[in-house]
Amino acid sequence: GTLPSPSRIGASALVAARVTGTGTAARPALGEVADRPGDVFLHADFLARCGAGLPVIVQHPEGTLLDAAAFENTSVGTTVFGYRATPDGIADPDGTEAWCIARIFSPDAIEAMRSGAWSTSPGVLASGKTETQPDGTKRLTEASPHLLDHLALVPPIKTKDGSIRGGGTWDRGGPPAGIRIDSVNSQTGTQKMPDETKLAGDAPPWQAVLDALTGITKRLDALEKPAAAAAEQAEADPTRPTGNEYSRANDREATENNERASLQARFDAIFNHHSDQAPPPMAGEKAADYRVRLLRLLQRHSADFRNVNLEALRADALGAVESRIIADTIAASKTPAVAPGLLREVRRRDPMTGQQIIEFFGDPSAWMDQFGQRPMFATRISNGSDRR
Repeated sequence: GTLPSPSRIGASALVAARVTGTGTAARPALGEVADRPGDVFLHADFLARCGAGLPVIVQHPEGTLLDAAAFENTSVGTTVFGYRATPDGIADPDGTEAWCIARIFSPDAIEAMRSGAWSTSPGVLASGKTETQPDGTKRLTEASPHLLDHLALVPPIKTKDGSIRGGGTWDRGGPPAGIRIDSVNSQTGTQKMPDETKLAGDAPPWQAVLDALTGITKRLDALEKPAAAAAEQAEADPTRPTGNEYSRANDREATENNERASLQARFDAIFNHHSDQAPPPMAGEKAADYRVRLLRLLQRHSADFRNVNLEALRADALGAVESRIIADTIAASKTPAVAPGLLREVRRRDPMTGQQIIEFFGDPSAWMDQFGQRPMFATRISNGSDRR
């Protein structure tokens, strides 16, 4: 409320940007109406997530989620504060939109945002319910947003009649309104920033961003509504899941990701007993297959289950066998096999404190002998007359 948007801070700029609107917004390309309830998307917890270092990128990534390549190629900043606001970005406890303060580092992105032509679109994975209205229009009511992945800057859309509308769903078909620009003169399109920067008249500044960044997809809202990707390819691939099927597929993938991460963390603690780490899951590997692969690596420590075919076991039987294999693995770490005259170093991490513990197993003489006196042996006893 005391600084304009954007405001310079060092080599970056602080900009007020919309994360998401609430209520109803049409998605004509999908023949769908989206309903995003305010009691969920304006809740204090969600607003805190909006400002908790959410990556700000140019355009949505081609995949469902932001990955390393997309982050490296399209990241321009991060969010630092989330708040509830009116559609013009002014903080208001009764506002209907979730906004944030974004810290933008890319000079090209700052210029594009200052043009007033760009808008925003959030990358959200949320559960939802789709109903068909009497007129045939589908209505998607979104519920729990279990992943707020990123905030994308999106360029304007030029319609067939030559008019310009905002590229974000929550622009609701109107002009770009996802970025608050206090220094734009709506009649001339020029800026009055502290450095008196003026935008070029013919070349739109946001074009420089598109030219500078490679691999940018043309989809404007693919993550906010994952079914957009399905709609674009429905004719080419009629077997591709759409609507609720697409949402459920993403929900299943998110669940798989969580299960794989949980398995890796749990088995890391087991492998740690042998100074080792659990290998990460492979691309596309199901959580159930990953679990079996981890257990196979530990089977050698269990005399009773060393040769059991884990793939052939039912889920309940696998759980019982898993408990025995893990117990045998931990027991084996406490009495590791060591060759005579040698010591074996075992490093593990205390699960409570995180402190590294180093233990040695084997024959202590392997290191003690080097500090002791070399043994001496008598070869002959003299009677005193022998002076040799």
